[in-house]
Amino acid sequence: MGHSRPWEYFLAALFIVLGVLFLLHSLGVANIGKWWPLILIAIGLAIIWGRFRRSRPGTGTGVFHRWLGDIRLGEGGWEFEDTTMESGLGNVRIDLTKASIRPGAHSLNVYSWMGKIEILVPANLALSAGGAVTLGSVAILDSKRDGFFPELTLTSPDYDAAETKLAIKMQLFIGDVSLRRTG
Repeated sequence: MGHSRPWEYFLAALFIVLGVLFLLHSLGVANIGKWWPLILIAIGLAIIWGRFRRSRPGTGTGVFHRWLGDIRLGEGGWEFEDTTMESGLGNVRIDLTKASIRPGAHSLNVYSWMGKIEILVPANLALSAGGAVTLGSVAILDSKRDGFFPELTLTSPDYDAAETKLAIKMQLFIGDVSLRRTG
């Protein structure tokens, strides 16, 4: 895997900060004693706050943010627009089977910390899909991987020539990612 994913930077930064704090404590430079859990919480909240405050460049027209609770999209008929969803704790369920998708290349990006990401797509839609989890499982169509850092990618054979196509990116820290075709 020649490129880094955002969660790798997060884990690297977390380990560096924790290492510096514990080193300063063990050298007697800083006494973090009983305060270290609060320091960890503050670091985590700062990371989450920074992640949820900014939009990713080039991610499309619809941006949804939710810290707690489930996100559901596609309960009835609707028109799909390029979308980015960011969730803290909760499940994300997107049903594209009832969506009207205009011809062209489209994108759907879903980023979450803990929970489940479930995406349903129509049987005839050309896809380029990728999913990554730090701890949990990734299932894209008929393929599945579990454990630490499972990752899957899939591209429909007709993707490049298709008139209507969708690129899906799913990233989750802890939980399960699922992309299924229906219909």
